[in-house]
Amino acid sequence: VIFKMAAPMFKKYFQNLGDLSLENVCFRYIPLAGGASCLAFSVNILNSADFNRVFGDNNLVAANSLWLNSHLGVGLYLYSRKHIKRAPLPKRILFSVFGSAMFNFAVVLMWASAKQVVLPDKPAIKTLFGLVSGATMLAIGREYLKYVDCQAGNMLNEE
Repeated sequence: VIFKMAAPMFKKYFQNLGDLSLENVCFRYIPLAGGASCLAFSVNILNSADFNRVFGDNNLVAANSLWLNSHLGVGLYLYSRKHIKRAPLPKRILFSVFGSAMFNFAVVLMWASAKQVVLPDKPAIKTLFGLVSGATMLAIGREYLKYVDCQAGNMLNEE
């Protein structure tokens, strides 16, 4: 059910990536890489033994790079949204940083709580849960922002 809901959104997103202009890199490619980093970071949270086995002595660098890229991707995605474009630059940056931190920390809190309380001690199940729940949260966040943009557009048209 979740995949059927998310698949058309991702397919449409990939079709609209466009060329390698600075705007596309900043507001399409980096957010896409940030989403992928968020999903990869879920493995670090939920299945750290396998994550450490893959990255060895560089596991901390890998985890922090994924975490940073996830923040950067979500932040740039928020910064580019229609509903925030009319805000003064300092507020636009502040709202983007705040939204990125709220999203990323909420997802990590959800994973850490599920790992301790709900999930069985099976690495494959934990990894699958992280990937599916992360993709679901990203898809819901995207749909929410599309709705907010639509509402903001309606309000701007009424002015």
